[in-house]
Amino acid sequence: MHRQGRVEVVTIEVGAKLLRIANIYGATGGHVSEEAAMQTDHLMGVLRDELETQPRIPTLIMGDLNEYVINNSSNSFFSSLGMRETITEKHGIPGPATTRSNKSRQAVDGIWATQGIYVAACGYLPFCQHIPS
Repeated sequence: MHRQGRVEVVTIEVGAKLLRIANIYGATGGHVSEEAAMQTDHLMGVLRDELETQPRIPTLIMGDLNEYVINNSSNSFFSSLGMRETITEKHGIPGPATTRSNKSRQAVDGIWATQGIYVAACGYLPFCQHIPS
């Protein structure tokens, strides 16, 4: 089931304001398979449709797209929603690879935010690193 991808959108209250948080998990192998990339593009369309039917409020999208996040398709999609990729914006480079099978070591995950959301810190670790608990 998860190999096909999934999308979830929730709205929460933060103080007296609303914040929309979405998670998109792209189809497995989107960075190497055209069919999987097309399925991920379909999920992104579903997400766009959902966001367009809702009131405009500050929005964060966490995405494990399973396709390279710094490509024309991803950039066009998030730009059309008025969003920017916060990891690249904050650190000057995309995040690390998060799976051993990603031989190119290019980011397939990202965190996007609408304008007006201030990002004090953001990031994630590569697949081979962890924070001790």
